[in-house]
Amino acid sequence: MMKRFRDFARVFSENSENWNRKLKSVRLLGAVVSLCMLVCAVLCMHSAVPMHQAFKTAAALVIIALGMYQLVDYYYMPVLLRDGGTLIGAVLNTVIGMLLLFSPVEITVSVFAYMFGFLLMIFGVNKITFANKLHFFGIFDYSWVIASGVLNILAAAVFLIIPLISIVMLNTALAGYLAMGGITLLVEVVTMKNMKIEDAQE
Repeated sequence: MMKRFRDFARVFSENSENWNRKLKSVRLLGAVVSLCMLVCAVLCMHSAVPMHQAFKTAAALVIIALGMYQLVDYYYMPVLLRDGGTLIGAVLNTVIGMLLLFSPVEITVSVFAYMFGFLLMIFGVNKITFANKLHFFGIFDYSWVIASGVLNILAAAVFLIIPLISIVMLNTALAGYLAMGGITLLVEVVTMKNMKIEDAQE
């Protein structure tokens, strides 16, 4: 049993070291994507109605870029900490971006609002679950994960409720999704640190 535990700890330590080596690159990529999302959110909020096609295309490309970042984040995450939620989020963001680029006019804004809401809910639950994993493995500095998860769940509730009580414009829905995604991603990037594992007690 002790041998198995030592092997487990060794594998986890090696994976954590790989994450720490790639941390700077991941943080830089995340910062670029989050800032692009925030800039695009401001442009969408101030765009004319109906929304200008150039802003819609830019928003779609930024959402696709977010999906690509999540794939990179998933790839560099230690194997024992990888979770399906991150991978699902990456795929769904890419799909939503493609839908924004090529969707017909008949697709209503409410459909996108609900999609954004459910996606944010997935992100939020996934982050909180991920924080529990970090706590279980004795890794410090995971409070940013919990904060990100809570913010995503609150934003999801707003996206799911608003279409029921008022008319939502596409630029408003996009701006809200990009702003929330950009803020939470920026929080993660700024507070992201090397993984430190507690020493095993003898």
